[in-house]
Amino acid sequence: MEDQSQNKETRNVKDIVEFWDNNGFGFSNVNAKKQLLSWLDDSSFLQPKDMILKAVTIACANNKRKLNDVIGILKN
Repeated sequence: MEDQSQNKETRNVKDIVEFWDNNGFGFSNVNAKKQLLSWLDDSSFLQPKDMILKAVTIACANNKRKLNDVIGILKN
């Protein structure tokens, strides 16, 4: 059971980082990625990965490609 949980967590991180990298948020901005990924554990969302990806998508649509913009969306 733990392997499935670990695999899902690894896949979630991979999906979020790939989206971040592929959409102009700063490929080398490791600190921002770590802060964003902390929302997977430190949030009250039922589906944290989906919410993070949705927030990043909304930020992209508004041409706001900074971590603070994404966090602002997540907080709202």
